[in-house]
Amino acid sequence: MAEGTDSDATPTEQAPSKRTRSYEESVAGRSDTDAMGNDKRRQVIGGQYGASVRKRLIVYGVAIAVIFGLVILSLTVVSNIDNKEIPLEDTAPWTAADATPEAPRDVDFGRNGPLDTIPNDDIVNR
Repeated sequence: MAEGTDSDATPTEQAPSKRTRSYEESVAGRSDTDAMGNDKRRQVIGGQYGASVRKRLIVYGVAIAVIFGLVILSLTVVSNIDNKEIPLEDTAPWTAADATPEAPRDVDFGRNGPLDTIPNDDIVNR
């Protein structure tokens, strides 16, 4: 069998517990130097941990400019599409000069009209 598998261990051996040392012992054994011998808590190059004020202002300024540009663009598009000065054309079939004065059919009816009609006398809420 392959080395390092659980079947290599004899049944009388017990697996070691997950925590062999207490937390206090493990903290006490830590050093303040890293693998290269440098101090773990040395100063960051540049002296700061985050972005500079200039960089943050540039990013926020660009974001505000993009949002402002999108608002102006959307207002321009909406005002050109929804223009009240454009004359309306009568394109409905019942507005033609030679159309019959018949009212348009209800949209809820089928292609050939309602299948069951209610007489006017039977309609209660009229």
